[in-house]
Order: sequence, then C-alpha cells, then structure tokens
Amino acid sequence: MTFVSDIRGWITKVEQRSGSIPKIAIAHLVQDVRRPKKQGGNMPVVRGNLRNSLVASINGGPNADREIDPDDAVLPDPAGQIANVVNGAQPGQVISLSFTANYANEMERRHAFVRLSAQKWDQFVDLGIMDAKVRYK
Repeated sequence: MTFVSDIRGWITKVEQRSGSIPKIAIAHLVQDVRRPKKQGGNMPVVRGNLRNSLVASINGGPNADREIDPDDAVLPDPAGQIANVVNGAQPGQVISLSFTANYANEMERRHAFVRLSAQKWDQFVDLGIMDAKVRYK
C-alpha cells in the first residue's frame, strides 16, 4: 500500500462511519417510539393502526391527517418504507417522521410516546457511534 491509498482508505472509512451514525440513530428512535406499552414502551396499541401509521419522508413531512375508521383493516407495518427512506437519505437532507393517523396528536398528548423517545436522541446517537465503530473498523 502507498501513503495515498492509505489516506483514501481512511477517508472512505470515516465517510462511511459518519454517514451511518444518523441513520442508525433514527432506526433506534423509530424502534423506541413504536414500542408498545406492553413491551415497556409508551405507545398505546389496540389494533396497531396508530403504530403502523408512522411514515418517513425526505425534506418535508407527509400529511399527518389520515382518516382511520375503527372498522378499517389494520395498516401494514411501515418498517420497509421507513428503512428505504432513511437508507436513501443523502448528507444534508432532512428526514421527517410523522404519525399519519388522524388521532395521533391526541394520543401523543395523552401518552407522550414521541416526546419521551425524542428525549433519548443523544442515547440513540451514542448507539449509532458504537455501531458504526464496529461496522467500519
């Protein structure tokens, strides 16, 4: 190896590490905010539609007023959509997460699942740093 190739390798590793940290932190945040009360989280879950109404977008939030009737079928798990958005984000882009159920704001007011998860952001970033160090040695 030459000095130049050593530096290029180091730069690539640093870019990979630094680029993965926010994505890993967001994954931890999503997991935490969607964790049901029965599993130690703060999310109230009856049928799962509030939990499954979470969506991700780049550079702007989605419409957070999806009308959900109690008789509606259970919404599909959004994990794949969220992962695609987060993994596709480029440096400098803003990733927005929104619960789109029309009753999400009221449930947040009562149960604080978003606020309590947001307070753990520093912990999620620390987990992202530790994970990135392991992945990109």
